[in-house]
Amino acid sequence: MSTDLGVKRESRHAARKIAVQTLYWLQSQPWDNVSDIVQNLGDEENIAEQSRERALLLCRRAEEKRPEFERMAASACENWEIERVGRVEQAIIRLALAEWDLKDVPPRAVLSEAVNLAREFCGDKAAGFVNGVLDRIARETGALARPDR
Repeated sequence: MSTDLGVKRESRHAARKIAVQTLYWLQSQPWDNVSDIVQNLGDEENIAEQSRERALLLCRRAEEKRPEFERMAASACENWEIERVGRVEQAIIRLALAEWDLKDVPPRAVLSEAVNLAREFCGDKAAGFVNGVLDRIARETGALARPDR
């Protein structure tokens, strides 16, 4: 079964929004209730089940590889300690890295969506920061070197 779970582009945006909110929330909460948080946020936003499943997949990948993703982000945060970066921005960066790791969405689309989410949740300065961090990670890892599908 494909990891994109058949989720269309507009549904992916909804899934990402739920995932960002869940990752933010779970930075100070136990991970044993991640499914409940995704379901509750999905109920509040009236999000389709496919989007909830996608959000849960992204959250689980972000948590499974959290130490690796945090090291990557910290390395890319020139002149910033990752602990000083806003929790929402951290969640968006981890979400993008999780989605890159799944390799089922073109990397440029993931980067663009992360910037849009940062702008939506935090404003233009955060969007520029997230773009800079993810662009640096992409250059270092070669994530954007692959042709988009």
